[in-house]
Amino acid sequence: MNSTLLYRSTILLFVMVIMSVAAYPVSRPFYDRLVVEDGWIEYLTAIALALTGIYAMACLFTNFRNLNPLQKVVLTALSLLMLFGAGEEISWGQRLFDIRSADFFLEHNLQQEINVHNLELYGLSLNRLIFSNLLVVVLTAYFCLFPFGYRYSVKFRNRIDHAGIPIPRIEHTAAMLAGTTMVLLIPDDKVWEIWEGSLSLMVFAIMMRPYNEERLTWHIHGYPL
Repeated sequence: MNSTLLYRSTILLFVMVIMSVAAYPVSRPFYDRLVVEDGWIEYLTAIALALTGIYAMACLFTNFRNLNPLQKVVLTALSLLMLFGAGEEISWGQRLFDIRSADFFLEHNLQQEINVHNLELYGLSLNRLIFSNLLVVVLTAYFCLFPFGYRYSVKFRNRIDHAGIPIPRIEHTAAMLAGTTMVLLIPDDKVWEIWEGSLSLMVFAIMMRPYNEERLTWHIHGYPL
């Protein structure tokens, strides 16, 4: 598939997903089908994360000799993180393959599923600590502070490029801020399923068309989509 067409299709799908929050006040039954466990948005999220992980790994293997050690670490970590997120999103295929949860997950997982992000250990919710609070800090820095620092600090720009970190474009940041604002207006916890889906699509879009694409070694000699 042409990479430009894939990028534009991803952005269009992002808009469609984030706009689906409008179904909440218009048609609750339709909205409930969107955000239900094993719904199409959940699987879309997993697919987008998996594609991002596969793309990062492909860039790593294709450009391995041209990358410095730090870039290899970053691409490997990014790939593993995205693939881990994809597996977590669908509880590692538990419901797909009708796998029974082990006793550990039955006792410590809030949904009694095979995943890490819903674990509660010693009264501490990993979902709240890592996948909520920490994620907010990381994403705020990545979408807001990193693009600013990259544009106005030569030292920061050089370090980012040396590490091979893709930087969001202004339109990427604006879209995520607008989408997050829309999600916050919906008084339902399940709406974050829509936000997760839109975020996974945006991350895939950034990997394909980062702001610093002309300075990224793995992107210049990149893997053709």
